[in-house]
Amino acid sequence: MSAIQLTGVITGTAGVARAGTMGWPVLAFLIAPSVVYAMFFNMRDQDGGTVPGAVDNLAASAMAVAMCRFLVRNPSYIPEDTEIRFVSFGSEEAGLRGSRRYVECHLAELRRLDTRMLNYEMVAHPEIGILTSDENGTVKNAPEAIESAVAAARRAGVPYKVKSAHLGIGTDATPFTRAGLKAVSLLPFKVPQQNVAFYHQKWDNPDVLAIEPLLNVLKLTFEWVCAAGGCDGHRSAQRESEGSQSRVCDKRGKQAIPSMQEGDPRPTVPFQGPGFIHLPDDGQRRICYDKAITTRRLK
Repeated sequence: MSAIQLTGVITGTAGVARAGTMGWPVLAFLIAPSVVYAMFFNMRDQDGGTVPGAVDNLAASAMAVAMCRFLVRNPSYIPEDTEIRFVSFGSEEAGLRGSRRYVECHLAELRRLDTRMLNYEMVAHPEIGILTSDENGTVKNAPEAIESAVAAARRAGVPYKVKSAHLGIGTDATPFTRAGLKAVSLLPFKVPQQNVAFYHQKWDNPDVLAIEPLLNVLKLTFEWVCAAGGCDGHRSAQRESEGSQSRVCDKRGKQAIPSMQEGDPRPTVPFQGPGFIHLPDDGQRRICYDKAITTRRLK
C-alpha cells in the first residue's frame, strides 16, 4: 500500500485511493528498462562477455580512416581554406566522455573556425539515417547541418531517411550540438532487427558487415566534403546552363572529368570499387586499410 492509498483509506476518499494504485503502465515503466538491460547489456560470461564491436563502432572508425586516406592521396578534392580532422572518440559508451572532453578542450577554436561535424554511428544498413536530434531526442541538431547531409545524400544517390533520435540513441555529435556547433550524425542501422541480431552482443563481429552500407557512407561523405568548397554550386550552375550534362569537379570548381551527355556511361566516382573493403577468398569480411582507392563506373 502506498502513502496515497493510505491517505484515501483514512479520509474515506475512493478517488484518492484509486490514484495511489499502481497500474499496468507504471509497472511496465519499471520493468521495461530491466528487460532491455537483460537482453542487450548483460551477459553471463566473465566481465560481461566479449563484444567484438565490428558495427558498434569499429565500422565507423574504419570509414574515417578510409576517407582520410582518400583525401590524402587525392588532395584536389579538399576545398580551399579548409582543414579536415578525422577523429575517433573514445569512451562513447561511458557517457560520450571522449567527444565531450574534445569539445571542452577546443571549444574556442571550434567556434572561431565555424566547425562543421559529420559523425558516423553503427554503419550496418544500406539506408542511412540522418538524425535531426540526438541524446534520446532531447538535443536538436542545427538545421543547416541536417540539410547539408541530406543534400550530400541526394547528390551521391544513396538511400537515406531523415529521422529523430529515439530512446537509447546518443552519439558523439551531441557535445558539438550542445555547444552550439553545426553537427549531425549518420546512423545506417536497422531498428529493431539489427538490435536483436547483434547489437551489444558477441555476434557483433566482421561477419555482420556488408559492403553497400560502407560504400554509401563514403559516397555521402565525399559529396559533403566537396560541397563545402563550393563544388555543389558549380554543379548546379552547370546543370542550369547545359541541361542534362553531368560533371565531377575539383576543389576550384573546375571540371575534373569530361561532361557526358544523357545516355552515355556515367563518369567514374570514388568508392564504387572495393578499394576500402576487401573480401578474401575465405569469404570473411574485413576492413583493409592498405588498399588503394579504386574507381569504377557506376552501374
